[in-house]
Amino acid sequence: HDFHFGGYAKASEELSQFCHHLSQLSSVPLDPVYSGKVFFALQHMLLNGALPEHEKIAVLHTGGLQGKR
Repeated sequence: HDFHFGGYAKASEELSQFCHHLSQLSSVPLDPVYSGKVFFALQHMLLNGALPEHEKIAVLHTGGLQGKR
């Protein structure tokens, strides 16, 4: 609930930059409506110790890129 950026289809400049940067690094396209928020939340949780160390994490990128239109 902490990573909705104000609600559906809402995005901050920080989120938009994150999506662009991660897409450039990984060649995985992200949009700020769906997939970008998931990966932003995951990064935040990893950096802040919210997930156990050495655990396997699966993230499902559903391919939804509607926010890039």
